[in-house]
Parts: sequence; C-alpha cells; structure tokens
Amino acid sequence: MTVPPTLRRLNLDGLQISICCVLTNKDSIDHLTDGINDHIDTITKVNFPTTNHLLDFLNASRKYIFTETWGYRVNGSWNGMTGFLIREEVEIGGSPMFFTSERISVVDYIASPTPTRSKFVFQQPKLSYENNLFLLSFRTSVWYSSVALIILLLLAIMLVGMWEWKKNKYNGEWENDNSGLLRPNLLDVMILIFGAVCQQGSPTELKGSLGRVVMLLLFIALMFLYTSYSANIVALLQSSSSKIRSLEDLLHSRLKFGVHDTVFNKYYFSTATEPVRKAIYEKKVAPPGTTPRFITMEEGVLKMRKGLFAFHMETGVGYKFVGKYFKEGEKCGLQEIQYLQVIDPWLAVRKNTPYKEMFKIGLKRIQEHGLQSRENRLLYEKRPKCSGRESNFVSVSMVDCYPALLILSYGCLLSLLLLFLELLVQRRRTVYRKLSCIKQIKLMNVLMNLDNPKTIHFVPKKWATMETMLPEHVMVVTDLNCPEIGDFLKVASSMKKFALPYRWLIIGKPINKSSAVSTDIESLNLLTDSNVVIAQLNGDDSFVLKMVYKMRINNSEWITEEFGIWTRLDGLKKNKLAETSISTRRKNFNGEPIKTAMVILDNKTRSDPYDLTDIFADTVTKSSFRSTDPIYGYLNATKSLIFSETWGYYKNGSYGGMIAELTVGEAELAGSKTFLHNDQGTVLIATQDRMEVVDYLSCPMPISIKFVFKEPPLSYQNNLFLLPFKTSVWYCMGAFVLILMLILYINALWEQRKLQKSESIATEPIRKAIYQNKIAPEGRKPRFMSIEEGVKKLQNEPFAFNMHKGIGYRLVERYFHEHEKCGLQEIAYLDDTKTYITCRKQSPYKEIFKIGLFRIKEHGLSDREDRLIYTRKPTCHSRGGSFGSVNMVDFHPVVVMYLYGILLSFLLLSIERLVYRRINMHRA
Repeated sequence: MTVPPTLRRLNLDGLQISICCVLTNKDSIDHLTDGINDHIDTITKVNFPTTNHLLDFLNASRKYIFTETWGYRVNGSWNGMTGFLIREEVEIGGSPMFFTSERISVVDYIASPTPTRSKFVFQQPKLSYENNLFLLSFRTSVWYSSVALIILLLLAIMLVGMWEWKKNKYNGEWENDNSGLLRPNLLDVMILIFGAVCQQGSPTELKGSLGRVVMLLLFIALMFLYTSYSANIVALLQSSSSKIRSLEDLLHSRLKFGVHDTVFNKYYFSTATEPVRKAIYEKKVAPPGTTPRFITMEEGVLKMRKGLFAFHMETGVGYKFVGKYFKEGEKCGLQEIQYLQVIDPWLAVRKNTPYKEMFKIGLKRIQEHGLQSRENRLLYEKRPKCSGRESNFVSVSMVDCYPALLILSYGCLLSLLLLFLELLVQRRRTVYRKLSCIKQIKLMNVLMNLDNPKTIHFVPKKWATMETMLPEHVMVVTDLNCPEIGDFLKVASSMKKFALPYRWLIIGKPINKSSAVSTDIESLNLLTDSNVVIAQLNGDDSFVLKMVYKMRINNSEWITEEFGIWTRLDGLKKNKLAETSISTRRKNFNGEPIKTAMVILDNKTRSDPYDLTDIFADTVTKSSFRSTDPIYGYLNATKSLIFSETWGYYKNGSYGGMIAELTVGEAELAGSKTFLHNDQGTVLIATQDRMEVVDYLSCPMPISIKFVFKEPPLSYQNNLFLLPFKTSVWYCMGAFVLILMLILYINALWEQRKLQKSESIATEPIRKAIYQNKIAPEGRKPRFMSIEEGVKKLQNEPFAFNMHKGIGYRLVERYFHEHEKCGLQEIAYLDDTKTYITCRKQSPYKEIFKIGLFRIKEHGLSDREDRLIYTRKPTCHSRGGSFGSVNMVDFHPVVVMYLYGILLSFLLLSIERLVYRRINMHRA
C-alpha cells in the first residue's frame, strides 16, 4: 500500500466525465479531427485528441458540451466554459484558456499543453519610414566636421584668391587674358564650393601654385565625403528600421492595425486599462466613427505581406498563412510585439474536483510520450526561418527619396520665384505650350471553337493484327451474333487489345441467369485493366450493361460490375459505380498474391527487409521496399517476394536479374528502384531498352549521385596576386619592372588557360575522358573504392568522390568537423539519377499500382522512409570559425616570381662579368 491512492485509482471503470469545449464556428464541430479549416478554433482542435487520450488513459467514458466563449464575468456571473466549470456541470475544460487573476479563484489550472501566444506581427518598415536617410548617413559630429572643413576651405580659397589678385593688380593685360581666374568674390567662391560638393566642375579656378594645391585638397576631400555619403545612402536604402520595439513605438508608428476576429481578442482589447494598450485600441483598432478592425486571419496576413500593417494574431496559426503567402525573402523582416498581458493558455478543471490529480498525471504522461507535441506540430507552425534575405530585392519608393524630392521642390519654388522677379524686371510674358493628347486604339481578338470530327470505321477480321489507329481514340463495338466473331475476339485477346486504353462494347445474347458471362467470352483475358462493357438484351427494347473481369489469366472466377441500363425511350442510365475510374474501384485483390522482384545482395536483408541495422547494405532496396510495402494493404493483396542479385542488363538478346523476373511474367512489381537508361549506358529521361520490356510507375525518391568534393581555396583556381588589380593597372606601375611584369603576365595567362572552367555543357567525350584519365588511367588500378574510404579521402585531401549523396552525407556527418562541411561542392556526372519502381510490361495491375504508389507518396510514407535512411547535404554553421593555413599553392606565384628574379640576377651578373672582362681586355 505504499503506492499513492491517486496512482492506485487511475481506472475509473467507464465513469462518464463531462467536458466543455469552446467552438466559435458552428462548422468546427464536424471537423475536429479531419484537418479541414484547421485555422479556425485551432486551440480546441489541437487539444481535442488530448482530452480523448486522457479519458482513455483513465478508462472513462465522455460527454462533450460545446459553448461559444471561454467565459467572462458579466453582471456578476460567469458565462461560457468558465460558467460550466463553476456550476459543476462539467469536470474539465477541453479548450485551454488564459491564466488570469479573476479566473484563478473560481477554477483550478492543471497543465499548459499548447505553447502559443497572440502577438502583433508586422514586417519591419523601411528605415526611410522612420528616419531621414539623407541626414542619417553621417553622425552629427561628422556633419559639424564636414561643415567646418568646407568653411575652412572657403576661407583658404578666399585668402589665396585675394593674394593672387593683389599680386597682379597693376597688370591690366593679365586680367583680360585670364578671364577663367577665380575672383576673390564670396558669391563666386561659394558657387565653386557648392559645385565641388556636388562633384561638378567650375569654369573659373585659381592659377597660382598655392591656389592649385588648395583646389586639389578641396576636390579630393569632397570626393571622399561624397563617395562615403553615397555608399551610406545605398546601404541605408536596403536597411529596415529597428525603432519599433515596444507597444509605445508601435502606437506612434505609421503602421496600420488589424486584429484577428476572435472572442478573446475582442474582450481583452475592449477592456484594456493600461494607457498604451487602451490608446492602441481607441486610436488604431477601433477609432471613433469607424468599424473596429477585427478581420479574418487570411485577410490580415495578406495585408501584412503588403507592408506597413501590424496584425494581432495567434502566432502558431498565423505563421501557417505566412508560409503559404509570403516569399522566402519576405519572411526575414517579421517582428513580434506582445499585447495581451497573459501567459500561455492552461487547461482548467472545476474547483475541488476529486479527479484533479488523476487529470494531472494523465496529462503529464501524454506530454512525456510526445502525443501532445505531435498534435501541436500538426496544427501549429513555428516562426519561419530567414533563408532568402540576399535574394530579396528592395525597390526604392517615393518615401525613400522624399527628403530629396522636398529639397528639389523647394529649389524649384525658389527658381520660379527668381524667374518671376526677372520677368517683372524685364517685362516679359510667359509662353505656354499646348499639350496634345494621343488617342489609344483598342484591338479585339475573335476566337473560334472547332469541334473535332468523329468517324466510324468498319474493320476486317484481321483488325487486331493490323490496327494502326491511336488506341486512345478507339472504341470497338462487336456483336456476338455475327459469324466468326469468336475467332475475332480470340485474336484480339492474344494481341492484348482488351487492355487499356482500348474500350469495348460487346453486344451479347439475351441474359443467361445460369452463368456470369457468356461462353463466347469465357476464354478471353479480360483482366483488371480491361474496359469491356457487355450489353445483354432484356426484353424487346432494353439492354442491361455489365462490365466483367477477372484478377488473373488462370483464375476462372469472374467479377461482374453493373454499368447501367439502356432503353429505347430513356437512353442510357449509368450506374453510380461506373462514374469512378476502373483503377480506383478494382483495387480489392481479395488476398491474391502479388509477386514482387527485389535486388538483394545481403542474405540478412532477405530474411528481414525491414532491418536497418546495416543501413549501408541494400540501401536502395530497403528504401524501395518500405515505400512499396503499404501498397499490399491498399490493394488487400498478399505479399510474395522474388530475390535477384542484379537489376538486369541486356546481354546476348535477353535480360537477366530483376528485369528478367518482370519480362517472363513471374513478377508483377519491382521492389527495387530502377535507373532509366539507354543503350549507351548514360542515364537519361528518354529510354530505349528497358522501357520496351517494363513500365515505369512512380519516382518515390530521386536518388542523387554526384561528385562531392571540398570547395578548394581560391588560390587553386586563380592567381590571388593578379586578382586585386586589372592588367592595365599592372602595366601602369612603372617601366622599370616591364620585363618582370611580362614574365608574370605570361605565367598568369598560362595558368588561367590551364585552370579555366569550360562554360559549355559537359558532353560524352568529357565523361569518357574523366573515366580514362582520372578514374581508370591506363596501366593503373581503377579507383573504385568503398563509400567510407572515399569520404575519408574527401576529408583529408583535394579529392572528388562520386557517391550516393544520401548515404555519403551520413558518413560526412560522422567524420567531418563542422567547419569542414562548409566547403562541400557538388557536380553531377550523371544527367538524371531518378529511379523508378517498375512492373512487368503490360501488367493488368499497372494503373492500380500507380494509384497506390502515388497515395503512399502523397501521404508522406515514402518520404518518411527515405528520410530515415538517406541524409541531406549538411548545413554550414561555422564557416567563419574555420582556420585555413597558408600552403605553397597560395603563394606559388610569389615563389615563381622570386625564382625568375634569381635567374634574372644571375643572368645580369654573367652579362656584367663578360662586359667587365671585355673592357679589361681592351685596356690591356
């Protein structure tokens, strides 16, 4: 009896527990578990399975009561779910509600199953919406320093100009010959300074040496200021404002507001008493004289995407619409601000309920086993990650250049004022130009709809062997009362004319109730893919239409489907069953075996294909088997496996391996993915050999096989010492290094041509050269190795390894350090490596297999199995933290230049010694 009573009494033995749930939409009661409109009443839908799990855990029956609100105090009493709990009409609230000081005295809170908050979410506005970009480029101290520098230069130019004019004032001819000389006039100097600030020249300048030095300093200083200012403007245009960080900032911003139309939002916004929150409601959400801005979730998210709009929503639900409508670059600027002064919602029970501790234990168990987390992930979305900021293009709007336009407008007004004064002085009249309008002509297009003609052909007895028409457009009508019709049908059956896409209408004999089908068609191969309608006479003026088929050729049991009835007066009345496709309604195999061919090399895999202990053995087959295994349940068929050691290749006029199992008819389905290829062995989408013997159904997971290598340093592909400057800059560095420059330039060109990548698409000779020169050079052992050995070489040396990425990257995660994962590059050697699950040629179950495999793919079963086995390319998390040591390759050009210099010095030394000896010989 050491176990606590609560744990001993968890079995309620079917006792009925009443639960109250909040549904604000009447349609939600029909969609609590099917995922339809999951953005409506999400908090209830995500916790509905939780309460069911809880009562199952306690072995209790349940009674649900639904209400429209969580419950608020109105005129001294509580309504909604809180009212049901207070009146003890229910034991537990199935919809979590906010933890408030008013409710804590009347109900007990036991658990917070769903972490969700309601917040204002908005896109960060451009910086220009909150600041003047043309003043923000420099700090205040920089502006003061720039103005002081300009004033200092203005004074210097004035003094130098006065000195130059004073020096030459007695020479009258000098003044006339130098009209471009800057006069020591304040207005002229100010215009010169203003032009220099705007990077404009001037027709007047100082001519003396001192004046030219001052002018040079003026233009250089202002050029750097102008360049820095322009660069800052460009950077600030791409920036977003970070000023909106609180509710007060949000209140005084230029953003428009909207609130999700829910019961609790209306209550908490309208009853807010805190000054800022109250002002937000009265000024932004519900201004006097306007309709309160409570809108739907979808409408609010769409307005938020356009910008300058703050939308108050439940973030877990709202981010689903953000992921649906927002582009990747638009998700980067999302900002959140909390409005409601509440914590995450909690499940509540009535006060002093005897089941409180039992509910707590049950909910803790549910959370520990991950059931609640699963429901939360299904219906709630986390804040989207920013993954495309660099690709987001920010266009310049009128707001960005508003200050510049304002200055331009003031300048225009000032110029107009000056023009008006000039016109008054000179008494001239303004001339107005007349504008002409250009009329637009609209064009109309006339569309004509043409009906395709339909033709009836009478065919001979040997039609099945000589038919040339497209089968999609053929419907064969036969009459069993015609002579020699039996031979005609047998030939058509042997030529597989009863399979899709042919359609048949067989007018049979009167209804024979003793057998399902007539003896005339007993021997025909009408399988599941046949579209054959048999019309049997029923009286004088009506026919009964049926469709018959059997599951296998050697299966004598016929299956009949009612197609409809035809009468002379009413025409054809089709059965509802006939309106669905054949492949959809004939999917019940009634336990018939389906033989599946699989390529397995490891005996352990044959005994248990589900075993993932050795994930590197028969990887493709294990993945395909897991993807195709649910199809047996979908078709209600029995699994039968056939094992082969190879996929099958065309040799000596026949196929082997898995393809042989499909071609001889032993197997209907392939359990291992098959490459599409042509006769030359290159992987292509268009096929020539295997497509003639098997049909490709679906591609559950494209297998990507590429060369994977560590991205080499820039020095392996380029000369780092030539990249900083253009060739013309190197030429201008001086004539004294001309010879050395020429040698280095020739060497750089040679390396550039040697290492230059081809811009054209790789062709077959290149792939052949890769194999002959890099993989299997003549006289050497071909470099085929295990995937583990290749990955280790990839880590430790400049090495490109062609591997299955899904398995190779699993080993990369095992052996590589984090910073080593950042430099991985991929180049595809095979153009297309999609693998397909196949079935035997002209299998009657082809369409059924296709639908089943697509259902498996749509429900994510194959994707789950592939993610379980295969690994994607690892993400780079610490590129900046990797340390790359400098090696000989990095400063190879310097070493070459140094060696050339040594050789040149020895050459010059030899020439000097020869010249010296020759001079001495002449002297002697």
